[in-house]
Amino acid sequence: MSKKAIYRVLKVFGYLFPVKKNKVIFNNINGLGYACNPKYIAEEMLKDGDFQLFWVVDKNKTIDYKSFPEQIKLVKLGSYSFIYHLFTSQFIISNVRFDIWNWYKKRKEQLYIQTWHGGLGLKKVEADLTNLPDFYINAAKLDAANTDFMMADSEFQKKQIFERAFWYDGPVCEFGLPRHDIFFQDNSNIKNKVCDTLHIDKNIKICMYAPTFRNSYSLDVYKLDYAALRHALINKFGDEWIILSRLHPNLAHMKNVLPDLPYVYDASKYPDMQELLAASDVVISDYSSCLLDFMITKRPGFIFATDIDAYIKERDFYISLYDFPFTIATNNNELVSNIQSFDNDTYTQSVNSFLKDKGLYDDGHASEKVVNLLRRTSK
Repeated sequence: MSKKAIYRVLKVFGYLFPVKKNKVIFNNINGLGYACNPKYIAEEMLKDGDFQLFWVVDKNKTIDYKSFPEQIKLVKLGSYSFIYHLFTSQFIISNVRFDIWNWYKKRKEQLYIQTWHGGLGLKKVEADLTNLPDFYINAAKLDAANTDFMMADSEFQKKQIFERAFWYDGPVCEFGLPRHDIFFQDNSNIKNKVCDTLHIDKNIKICMYAPTFRNSYSLDVYKLDYAALRHALINKFGDEWIILSRLHPNLAHMKNVLPDLPYVYDASKYPDMQELLAASDVVISDYSSCLLDFMITKRPGFIFATDIDAYIKERDFYISLYDFPFTIATNNNELVSNIQSFDNDTYTQSVNSFLKDKGLYDDGHASEKVVNLLRRTSK
């Protein structure tokens, strides 16, 4: 029997297999590694061992397999095993549109939880974009129709994005995001882990530069002066500093963008962005939502964006960059000046005001709330 025929048989007869209580299958960005909201839900589930966990991986993507706890079983995307575990899991958890609904009919015993992979809302998404291809819109609508609940980090994200632009009319839980829980705990052990993994002195200060990518894949916009940046950080905050460069996954292979300097470290392959944020003392980005996540820590964040007008035409924002608490630099001289003039009290007040205005839900217990909800539904 051919592989295609076996798939057809599995998809037809898969419904004969019983759904297993407390069995969970996770999808992070269609087969990426152990990270984002699914990771922190899984971590909560692992605390008492009541759940049986499976994680979808794409063998064609760069994945740190050592980061997975041994209790989580890995399932190759598109494999026979993937189809079997999809049919028999009580809970399906994804942080992107899961492209299975054109051939898979969710079973009545199953719940599909859509966590999404962004917070608060910077760049426009879903129905607010004018250039989405029809195949994506159709897949998104199918995903929304199968979603049992979503979770939001703020009143802004719930009302202005999920309930309006996601083709979704189901419940949106006011839990906060599981991946934000890390910012409400003592992270000294996380910093030690990051430093050990990247071979960094644990007593040194960390500045992370984490820009997003452009559709053109141009590297011209990433002309950060690392030497001037480090010098400015030392002058302003004291101590010694290193700089982590965290390129977007679409650019992680382009190492030529990084200078060969002893205080610049490539963190592009580190599996969990949230751990890098928790370990960083300063974060610099352009249009990445990581800066919005980092805002929760109240530590200094700066925008370094050399192509604002062009990017607005390409993607556009829900909120003007100039309404965020971060100073904006369009060149290296401005970035140095913004660091030199940084005032922590003013910045903290601006962050608190911004988060209050957006109605932030996060309190460090989002993962726990999600798991408690699943427990109630599985009784």
